[in-house]
Amino acid sequence: MNQHFSAPWSRKLALLTVAFLAIIGVAAFEADGLVAAGVVGVVVLCAAFSVRGYSVAGETLLVHRLGWATRFDLGRLRGAEFSPGATLGSVRTFGIGGLFAFVGHYRNATLGAYRAFATDDARTVVLDFGTERVVVTPDRPAEFVAAVTAR
Repeated sequence: MNQHFSAPWSRKLALLTVAFLAIIGVAAFEADGLVAAGVVGVVVLCAAFSVRGYSVAGETLLVHRLGWATRFDLGRLRGAEFSPGATLGSVRTFGIGGLFAFVGHYRNATLGAYRAFATDDARTVVLDFGTERVVVTPDRPAEFVAAVTAR
């Protein structure tokens, strides 16, 4: 049985996205043609990496993006925990930090190094795959934990 979970945006993500788009819009308007195209390209690239939702399909977790999905093998899952605010105090080491999502590689004192596919830090679910930690933010965190651990 497949289960789908949406990825709702927090107020923080919505405000950051609007602010970034406003700044980028002004920069594109003020720039010449080639620079403006590059600025628009950055927005399109970030939008492609945005998190649209999550699906649990058998032994696979799908993180839905714009037109594609990132897959995780739930057969390797060692644990899953709903831990609101688990990403607080994080430093981005590589990725997108607030334009359409928080996606990429991060680090903080609580989790150490982890990958994020997040839109709302109040809904953080930490997935332990042994060799890596992954943070997702489904709309129904407790149900999501039950779905990924029920396999």
